Amino acid sequence: MKKIMLTALAALSLTAASPAGISAEETDNPYIPSGIEYAGGTDACDVNVGLIMGPPSMGMGWFINEAKEGNTYNNFNFEVGGVDYTALASKFNTGDYDIIHCPSNVGAILYNNTDLKEEAVVADIGNLGLLYIMTTDPSVQSMQDLQGRNVYSIGEGGPPEYTMGYLLEQEGLTDVNMSFKSTPFEVLNLLQDEENSIALLPQPFVEVAKLLVPGINTPIDITQEWDSLDLENGAESVTTITIVRKSFLEEHEEAVVEYLNMCKASVDYCLTNPKEAAAWTDEFETFLNGEVAEAAMPYVNMCAITGNEMKDKLSGFLQIMYDYNPDAVGGAMPGDDFYYIPPEGSMMETSVDSDEVKAEANESKSSDAESETEAVSESETESLIPAEEGTYTVSANIWFAKEDSGLPMNPHITSDIFPPKDPVVDNATLTVDSDLHATVEIPILIKNRIMNIKEIDGLDITDSTRNDEGYLTSITVDLGTIEYLNEVISQSCNISLDMGDLAMTISGFDKEQQWTAMFQVNGFESTGVQTAAARGVDSDINDDSISSAMGMAFGES
Repeated sequence: MKKIMLTALAALSLTAASPAGISAEETDNPYIPSGIEYAGGTDACDVNVGLIMGPPSMGMGWFINEAKEGNTYNNFNFEVGGVDYTALASKFNTGDYDIIHCPSNVGAILYNNTDLKEEAVVADIGNLGLLYIMTTDPSVQSMQDLQGRNVYSIGEGGPPEYTMGYLLEQEGLTDVNMSFKSTPFEVLNLLQDEENSIALLPQPFVEVAKLLVPGINTPIDITQEWDSLDLENGAESVTTITIVRKSFLEEHEEAVVEYLNMCKASVDYCLTNPKEAAAWTDEFETFLNGEVAEAAMPYVNMCAITGNEMKDKLSGFLQIMYDYNPDAVGGAMPGDDFYYIPPEGSMMETSVDSDEVKAEANESKSSDAESETEAVSESETESLIPAEEGTYTVSANIWFAKEDSGLPMNPHITSDIFPPKDPVVDNATLTVDSDLHATVEIPILIKNRIMNIKEIDGLDITDSTRNDEGYLTSITVDLGTIEYLNEVISQSCNISLDMGDLAMTISGFDKEQQWTAMFQVNGFESTGVQTAAARGVDSDINDDSISSAMGMAFGES
């Protein structure tokens, strides 16, 4: 897990701005409104926050950055885990976390568990629905088209199951088989392997699926379907919430108020600055790929709803879940003391409507689709370039076949994006001596939360570098004598690795793995991708040959 803490310099600047014994009221902090009596002390305190990677934290980038820079009154320490909310709940109960973000029903379950050490109080709603029906079947256009079909999904026993179950019930659809899988990877594999299969997935895995499954579309927005019910109890499809330890709230209400107002400001900022927000997801590891995060940002329905509005929306949703299955909320509806209502006048108003952001994004996509024109071009066949002494930039890739790894892609350990499915271009250094003897230095860049490479066998490795944990970060491979600068060199090898925490969570795999892999230099046989020098172009290659090369990510020859 990555812990983002205030630096010593930031702490000093904070102390200078808010000396011990001076309340936030006296500092004119806009996020802690003055003239309000707060429970507990007013001195700055440490606030330990546990976050889940993905939608619950994608709108927190501005806040995390402000805390990192020391621009908060209280000392907010953020820890971003994988997608395992049970671990977060456990650390909340032991008092390691004062605040956590979690699925909407988890707070109710904690509230109802009288055996737990810490009492849970819900403070805000973080996401209002982010589920979509995905398929390559063009005949699926509405909920009615799901009748008699099988729908793959994750989230059994959580909001996805109960949200979808209630919708099907309201639509009178009695013949829809919800087939729950333990990991998103399983669902993605099935979408790839089964023609016209259907899946229910949350963002940002929807955007990941668009990268992995050609021709996939999202004909049904589950949030829109829910809103169309126009429920009398005000219930909305609440996906994630923020809960606070009751004892912490009673001792440091001022800190909780600052936290909630900073959340509101952060969500507003991230919705209106998606590119910067996406960059923060990379920096703070709230998601693994900024490009995917940016694409998903308008569709995760991020918000920071507090007070009575929060209570109405959430209690109505929990009531529906309870009526559907009492176990979904821990066997009983939470009492009024579950809902934290901040003091009157303490909460800032949000200025950005996530529904409007989503509508604008949809309109922009529609406009782009209408104006897009297809351009098909043939890649020119390039002749082989005789080898000569020198240093060259080349393309080198090492990847696992999805058939061997069981993953829904061919993971490239030379790629630092998420998902690491695409070949990398112009990433390695080829050195040719006067005898035309060649070596190639290849960086190993795959994110450690996906996997860590221990050993590579079957290649003539003459040198390597490792990180502090002993995992490989680069290798130098002896290629022997070569005839051509742009010839394709391919070789099978065996790799031992440790799966990262995120990959284990979403794949269900054990940590230690050993898989066969393919090593390849100077592009791919099917595409003729060559060195930048041989092509006479900049190393930033963006043409049809690369598009063809990406087909290898799907196991195509």
